[in-house]
Amino acid sequence: MAAVENGLSEMTYILKSCGKRHPSCGICRPDIADAKRGKHHSPEHRAKIGAANRGKIRSAETRAKIGAAHRGKTLSPEHRAKIGAANSNPSPETRAKISAANHIRRASLETRAKLSAAHRGRNCSTETRAKMSASHRARWALRKENGA
Repeated sequence: MAAVENGLSEMTYILKSCGKRHPSCGICRPDIADAKRGKHHSPEHRAKIGAANRGKIRSAETRAKIGAAHRGKTLSPEHRAKIGAANSNPSPETRAKISAANHIRRASLETRAKLSAAHRGRNCSTETRAKMSASHRARWALRKENGA
């Protein structure tokens, strides 16, 4: 072992290499780290890990770290196509679930009255009005084409 060759005791070598007091560390024992490299969890074990993490509330710092790790990742065209296909045509059951979930989020009459009062008297620019008009015309044209 390298510790004996360098004239250090095994425990001193472990402490110097990783700062921890156990010989099963991947830094101290690279053979253990190499043995685990490339291995994957079984589907049952992954399900257990998912169940343990489900509903866990993460701190803002942790969420920021996760976001930073995912930021800038590019998905392959195949992956993007799969995501698009999954989201493009929901079944009637899925649509009913989404509708029920959104129905719970509806604002109360009091909140809607406050929003109405806040927006009363607000004028849109002519450019905005033109965009809104074009959008509504396109929507109605689609509805007529589809027979709705």
